[in-house]
Amino acid sequence: MTYSTQYRTFLDNKNSFFQNANEFYKGESVTKSVRHNAFNQSYNFIADHKKLIEDEFNHLFASLTSGKETYGEEFWLYCYYLSILLQTYHIGHGSARFNEEEKRYGKLRRQIWNHYHQIESSSEPPPRKKTFIKALGEELGDDISEIASTPKRLSKIRQKVGLYNVWRLYWAFSRMMLTNTLLELKDGPVLAKLERFLGKHIDVDAIVAAFEAPGEIMRTLSVAFFGSRFLMNLSMVYKHTFMPSELEKTRLRSKRLSDELWERHPGFINDFVWTVINGLTNYNEIFHISAPAAGWIVAGFLFFDVCVLLWRRHLEEQKYLAKKAQYREELSFYQEKLKEPDLDEDERKRYLQHIALLHSQLTELEIGWQATDSAFWFNVSAALLLMVGFSAAMMFNAPALIIVSYAICVLAIGMYLSDGAYKQYKEKSLRLRQADIDNISNVQALQEYKAARNELIYTMIKNTVMPSLIIATFAVCWPAAIVLTALYLGYELWSSCSKRRNPSPDPSLPEIERREVDRLEHVEYEEVDERRLQLGYI
Repeated sequence: MTYSTQYRTFLDNKNSFFQNANEFYKGESVTKSVRHNAFNQSYNFIADHKKLIEDEFNHLFASLTSGKETYGEEFWLYCYYLSILLQTYHIGHGSARFNEEEKRYGKLRRQIWNHYHQIESSSEPPPRKKTFIKALGEELGDDISEIASTPKRLSKIRQKVGLYNVWRLYWAFSRMMLTNTLLELKDGPVLAKLERFLGKHIDVDAIVAAFEAPGEIMRTLSVAFFGSRFLMNLSMVYKHTFMPSELEKTRLRSKRLSDELWERHPGFINDFVWTVINGLTNYNEIFHISAPAAGWIVAGFLFFDVCVLLWRRHLEEQKYLAKKAQYREELSFYQEKLKEPDLDEDERKRYLQHIALLHSQLTELEIGWQATDSAFWFNVSAALLLMVGFSAAMMFNAPALIIVSYAICVLAIGMYLSDGAYKQYKEKSLRLRQADIDNISNVQALQEYKAARNELIYTMIKNTVMPSLIIATFAVCWPAAIVLTALYLGYELWSSCSKRRNPSPDPSLPEIERREVDRLEHVEYEEVDERRLQLGYI
């Protein structure tokens, strides 16, 4: 399937919006006319082109709020229109009436409305800087709310299960690294010096036994985590296929099923395969598989993780290429329009604005894709390191090489846990480079780049060194470990509260206070369906 067939209907809809933009000014309210147009779009159209709409909105909003150029109001209206479509999708697809994504697009929608109608908030007194105590209270309150809401949201449970599974792997490799290290140091001069320094005897056998104690629990969790996530994904497919929302009912059941299966198929394959493999290898005695054979089976299937990551990257690349093809077709269209004879000045300005905005959107697309692509390769590198480290630990007999092999595995897991920070760092470095290319002030971009770089370094240390250091300290001297843990948690809390007190600059427009919403026009509720009632504010 060519890329043009993927975006053709969406692009026709976009062109229709701009061709009929003048019609919006004939009614009593421009934004109300845009809302009416958005509400008339079918849920099938929105669901079929959700990714294209989402990318269009993100690139357009970033370009409009960049401050590089001033664009016409029709572009702001189109951004407003897209935000309504995305809200509609998340209301129809979400398990709760107002999920996080719906709220986020609602907030952005109000910001765009605010800009379009030029509601001045400069008369509002500037918010006072939060005290540390207030920031701490808000941080703890958010954490408690997060914990309380998790059991009610399957998506959050699924995310937590995935995170806990990664930490399970970290514990497994860290335990093996520390166990082999302690056994190698047993009865050696290094351990004797450490005992004299601490003034206590270090019982290596007792420590190793303590490390091995939760082994049966970990074996069970290795199967349970993947199996439970597979079942949760299966339940979501069932829900959207056989228990749809009112909006989803407008879509054929077979289409809903294919959508869900396609969206979740990498997770389905990964979770199913690892549920089976972990079941066979962790309970190898039941299936009459020798321990060495079980180890090599796991090592072989670690390459399967690399393949899954490469497949996910391929899927994202296809979406990126489709969007890029769409933008390039639009550029060609408006460049040809400029060549038309007898073109009046207003039309020429409008076409030039379209071209300038499309170039900006292409830049946003490239930055986003390069950051995403780098994050994928970062994870692929982690998967390869894990495979190499695990295989090396079984190949070599030298204790030092075994310890190094497991240390490589710990590093790989730390990389998995740090991919978000790496992606943020990569994006900020790309934006700094783009600022230099555009020959504009790079002061803010440089600050954000340095902050992202420092965050990446700290995150990598936090996810690789700190857990193993704390575990090792607990093993040899628990009072020192308690002090170290308290210092670490204190720093984490202070860092989190500092970010809350001094948030990074938001490139979006100033948020309207909720009280402002009451002064804004609302949708008239006669002949309004449930979807419009749900979207009835701004």
